[in-house]
Amino acid sequence: MTAPIPRPPGAWRALARDGHLNPEERAIRDAVVAAHTPADPPADTPAQPAAVPDGAAPRKRLAPFQLLMDRTGWTSSLTRTADRARLEAGQPDGAAVILTAVRGQDVNAYVLPATQKAVPRWRAIHPADLAAFLTRRQVIDPHLPPSLCACGKRRYPTAARAKAAIVDVTIHRVVRQHGLQYERRAYRCPADDLVWHLTSLPAWYDDKKLMHRKTR
Repeated sequence: MTAPIPRPPGAWRALARDGHLNPEERAIRDAVVAAHTPADPPADTPAQPAAVPDGAAPRKRLAPFQLLMDRTGWTSSLTRTADRARLEAGQPDGAAVILTAVRGQDVNAYVLPATQKAVPRWRAIHPADLAAFLTRRQVIDPHLPPSLCACGKRRYPTAARAKAAIVDVTIHRVVRQHGLQYERRAYRCPADDLVWHLTSLPAWYDDKKLMHRKTR
């Protein structure tokens, strides 16, 4: 015959009667629950990045935001110089994020929601609201940022959309011009981080120009 299972003391027996606890037993139950509850925040609400002093190097000021992107599953890339840094991240559905830091200036955050529009627009948000967009795609208090681009060319918000336009243009122009090949490239506007342009030159342009110079 097996020995009976020992029964816990009175206060712990009361924990099994969750609906019939006196104040003392309820306090013990709450203490046990609190001791076994993880202190980390839920995965869908990551903690805000720790503040970095404004006088720090631009790349260091963006480092906490890069960590936040990594925690939420966004693949990021950082471009930096001594006085300027740009942090970018995107998703396959077209959503994108850009943060810029310039020495002596505030950090700027821009988000591009996933949309089917031909040319969507960037939205400027407060950097503290970035977590809401990274986790829930929620854009808090957005406004349109001023554009610094004065190139006069068609604008694309991301490199992916510019390259997709290259494929589109190539198909139509090759059919229309009977197979004439053009070299096309997408490049970021040197004046505006939020704008991409296309350049389009005939594949024979450089050689023809060089030959013209030799015959003069």
